[in-house]
Amino acid sequence: MPEETKGLVLRHTGTNEERYFSQAELASAFDTGDWQGREGDTAYLVDDDGNPYQVDASRASQHIQFQGGGAEAQGAIDERSREAILERKYGSGVGNWFEAWNESLLQGASFGTYKAFAVKALGEDPEAISARDRFWRKTSLAGEISGAVIPFLLSGGLGATARTGIGAADIIPAIGLPRLAIAGGEALGGGIGSRW
Repeated sequence: MPEETKGLVLRHTGTNEERYFSQAELASAFDTGDWQGREGDTAYLVDDDGNPYQVDASRASQHIQFQGGGAEAQGAIDERSREAILERKYGSGVGNWFEAWNESLLQGASFGTYKAFAVKALGEDPEAISARDRFWRKTSLAGEISGAVIPFLLSGGLGATARTGIGAADIIPAIGLPRLAIAGGEALGGGIGSRW
């Protein structure tokens, strides 16, 4: 997907010359005080703490002068745009919710190996799986826990432990076992869940 490059056409306040400045060049152009943006154009700036904000380009020099900061890095703008596209594509809709639930359910049931399997064997898009996991975090968490617990319950669960004489004191330390198994499965699966 091609990234949209930001930058502005600025006007020299002394000569009225107009010139295009890339996003990387804007900070130095605004710092001189000799260049001003056109009214109606948007300048992408950051404050001294790195928080992004947008202002009318005709007032960008004044904002930088009084508030500090400078022009936002092109990479940060691209990343924010990319994240917005992913959220629109994977962060809404019943279909994405359903996929997030099912992927996480299978992830829990397979002790953490499903996502690696889906990418490597089924050809699933790792970015799509990761985005659904991020944007549907509560659904993914519930699915993963359900995927780990449901097989335990279907196999007899606590009733089976009562019949075998295992007490609650023996079960409680095992509660963390499904999550530990999931983490081990992710490690065996190449740690794919942590890289994408």
